[in-house]
Amino acid sequence: MEEEKKFSSISAQLRHEHRSNDEFEILLQNLTLEEMISLKLELSAKSTNRKLFGFNLWRSIPDITRCAVLTYVNKAAKTKREAASFLGISMYEYYLYINRYLDIKQTNIFKPKKWKR
Repeated sequence: MEEEKKFSSISAQLRHEHRSNDEFEILLQNLTLEEMISLKLELSAKSTNRKLFGFNLWRSIPDITRCAVLTYVNKAAKTKREAASFLGISMYEYYLYINRYLDIKQTNIFKPKKWKR
């Protein structure tokens, strides 16, 4: 069984998967976050013939944002404590969010309760 390669950055992972390159990253760097999100939504709408109904997008924005930030921090930080410190949250909260947003099962001493929606 082939073991999944771990990357220290999102850029390296996307380049390995041939989903990014220097030119793309330079173009992306020149866009604001708002422009990137708007463009992504526009492209998604095109693929569904402009029908993005039933996705509950407005209420999903906080979860989408937290997932993106956690993904970055999880790659960029050298330790879990450093990641929690970067986010300005406790280790307990860090484990809760990792389990909730990234579905990464962490062994920890806190034994957090499952969140109910």
